[in-house]
Amino acid sequence: MHGAALAWSLLMPPGTALLELWPQPGTWRLYEHMAEWAGLLYRRWVSSSKLPRTRVPPTLVDVKAVSELLSSLVKHIQKS
Repeated sequence: MHGAALAWSLLMPPGTALLELWPQPGTWRLYEHMAEWAGLLYRRWVSSSKLPRTRVPPTLVDVKAVSELLSSLVKHIQKS
């Protein structure tokens, strides 16, 4: 899930992959830029949930969509 722990991605070896899960649409792309700078393959999944916003909004994860993104990252890494 999107959060400060993704800063650890700076220590990942170049050519590895980072999949970021976003709880709601937005344009903040810090971890995408960090991944690019570190030479990582980056993908992002954004929740399309229309649930009302609360102090801590729940995130409904589309498991099929995330699985497809993850599969594409694995295939890309295996080709490298």
